Amino acid sequence: MTSEQILDGILAGTDASREMAIAGLWPRWEEILGSSLADMLIPLGHRGSVLRIGAKHHAMLQEASYLTPLLLERINTFLGQDYFFQDIHWELAGRHPALNQRFIPSAPPQPLPQPPHPLGNLDIPAHSPVARAYRAYVRRLNKFDIFPIID
Repeated sequence: MTSEQILDGILAGTDASREMAIAGLWPRWEEILGSSLADMLIPLGHRGSVLRIGAKHHAMLQEASYLTPLLLERINTFLGQDYFFQDIHWELAGRHPALNQRFIPSAPPQPLPQPPHPLGNLDIPAHSPVARAYRAYVRRLNKFDIFPIID
């Protein structure tokens, strides 16, 4: 038995396994609802078997409330249980954080390091360890064609 199977056996049927399944729902919100619905409807969480979904405008809430049976079917199918969620509580999103958004921003792109200029044209004694390391550095950059090399 793997550690994952043991953990699944321990958590089976507990509140922890239910919460882990629900946590997997949020990142796949757009996949489950479709992109047009996912843009308008925001997952806000749940209270027991009642899913909380928000919208940005009252009119969206009114229209979306008619989709309750369809959404419950899609979400429960994704979770693998027919009656995981039994109802949806609709509310204005307001300042509630959407659970399907990234809370940790991705790292900004790092600029490429600039090589010393002129690269490959330094006056270093030929038999020193520094010269051998420098020649290897220049050959590596030349091999990958990262920087223009001056010979």
